[in-house]
Amino acid sequence: MGYARILILCLFLLSCEGNSLLGPEDLRLKPPKKGSVFYYDSYQIDDDGNRVSGTTTTYTRTVVDSDIEYKGKSGVFVLENRYDIANSDPTLSYYYIGGDNDLYSLFEMYSTSKWMKIPMTTLAETIDTVDATWQSGTVNYIFRNTFIDNKPYSLDSIQVSGKRFRSRNKYKIVTYGVSTQEGILENTNHYLPNLGGMLCMSTLPATYNAATRTWTNGSETKLRRYEEP
Repeated sequence: MGYARILILCLFLLSCEGNSLLGPEDLRLKPPKKGSVFYYDSYQIDDDGNRVSGTTTTYTRTVVDSDIEYKGKSGVFVLENRYDIANSDPTLSYYYIGGDNDLYSLFEMYSTSKWMKIPMTTLAETIDTVDATWQSGTVNYIFRNTFIDNKPYSLDSIQVSGKRFRSRNKYKIVTYGVSTQEGILENTNHYLPNLGGMLCMSTLPATYNAATRTWTNGSETKLRRYEEP
């Protein structure tokens, strides 16, 4: 049948085995299969939450390796990110499922790296602090993940079990000893445990500046297709 079986066929085969992509059993976190491909759209949204015309870009995430040892952890799976943007190079993202059955994602910036937890199974709120340093300054991040609810996601007209979290990122950038930028970004992130805990929807709302009485567009990333070998 070739390289990929689209999710609807995958669902049919799983159903024949007495399983499903829906229901409590399939809220368990499972690693994605090597060779799986996730297709995304990313775009700006206005203050009403509507997509802004002409802002859509696409990208893919492919599971290029699995069950490797990396940065002190075993069972790591690796995704290659390819963006439909001129002159952009592919990047790699690293994940593993911990003994607590939560998902861990590797944060890397300059010479700093840290495994950060998404409480996919324990659901307990997490707080991770990262300090990264470069030649002219530092940046401090405080990441907070808070479970919202279990919510299915419609993929190729199929309802897939999912979990939503509120992700709050407080940041401060210091350049040559002077604070040059700080703020808070708050996303709603929707993950699919059955597909490696991969993101299926991320929404950053538009923000209002009371001083200038203007809106700044937000952004949204949406999984539109999934294939596995």
